Amino acid sequence: MMVSVRSLSGVANLPKDRSALSACLRRWGVLISHAPCNGGEREVVCISDLPPDVRRAWEFRQIEATGLSAGEYDDA
Repeated sequence: MMVSVRSLSGVANLPKDRSALSACLRRWGVLISHAPCNGGEREVVCISDLPPDVRRAWEFRQIEATGLSAGEYDDA
């Protein structure tokens, strides 16, 4: 799954500035690609290329953003 670099801003103590964030990801060896968007291109990364702690923090933030309660599950 590809996610925008900007969506990782502030996750797991990552920098909030886009250029500093891109530099940090490059230092970790994360491949940054470009994808078309409205008005040009945006930087994207594959979520599986991120370090595990950053990936888990991003996933948790996405889950929290849904606003859904954890709930209970049954076998029915």
